[in-house]
Amino acid sequence: MSNDNTSDLEAEQQDEEQEEQVEETTEEQTEEETTEQSDDSEESDDTDWKAEALKYKAISERKAKQANKPKKIETETQAKKIEITPMDSISLMEAKVTNVDDINEVLDYARFKNVPVLEALDSDVVKTMLANKTAERKTANATSTKGGKRGAHKPSGDELISEAGEGKFPDDPDDLAQARIDKKKSKK
Repeated sequence: MSNDNTSDLEAEQQDEEQEEQVEETTEEQTEEETTEQSDDSEESDDTDWKAEALKYKAISERKAKQANKPKKIETETQAKKIEITPMDSISLMEAKVTNVDDINEVLDYARFKNVPVLEALDSDVVKTMLANKTAERKTANATSTKGGKRGAHKPSGDELISEAGEGKFPDDPDDLAQARIDKKKSKK
């Protein structure tokens, strides 16, 4: 993309140079004609209106072309775009900034203040913003908005024994042992 912009700029500069050469040549010819005719006309004190008209026409055309050209004004923000370097990536990872939105916020701050990403990460403003967003995300993740899982189900003693018979043993073997003891006590 920058190659296209460079080639466009070079083409425009060449066009401008050619136009200036044509204008200079036209002005020189007009001046030569004017001086030749003025030498002749000094005696008669007549002005060569045709030469004067050509001169002013060339000047007005040049001004019209300059007025019609789009002005290229580069702002400081366009000229100083911040790109993520490998060191910036490492700094972001060390600061535990892994969320895309947070990374964009840090980069925007760095562009706004025109500072490196590492300095932006050290800024109190960015630190506070990142802490607030992290807290918001934790709260949102902890808050159950769906009808997901309910509380943990503790199987009864009979369920533990029947599951053990099928080969599904509980995580805590003491629970199975307690279930067997309770079953023997209840038979007596």
